Amino acid sequence: MTEARFEDYTDNIKDIVDKACSNVLSNKTYDPNQANKWIKQINEQILKDCKNQKFPFKVIVSGYILQYGGAGFNSATNFYWTPGEDGKLLYKYEPEDPKQMGMYPFFYVFGITE
Repeated sequence: MTEARFEDYTDNIKDIVDKACSNVLSNKTYDPNQANKWIKQINEQILKDCKNQKFPFKVIVSGYILQYGGAGFNSATNFYWTPGEDGKLLYKYEPEDPKQMGMYPFFYVFGITE
């Protein structure tokens, strides 16, 4: 039996994240009063779609929306996991015109094998 490897599923996960971002953020511009709601909606959709795919690993999603305009942002994530089986994907949502959208949405998806 072949071991499950997160990296074998990254193309599918990218599609899931892109679809969730498009569904929630289409025709939106940055609004600090709505950003947390949008992140929550996108995270929940990603988790739901990953669960429906029955991936052979647990999934953790972390989302961020950074306002366009040069604001600084720093982030760090550390892990202790099984190399070659577990993994992470950083996905930056790229609409046709990010300046018009006024934000940079990006999402981490982590896959942890059982």
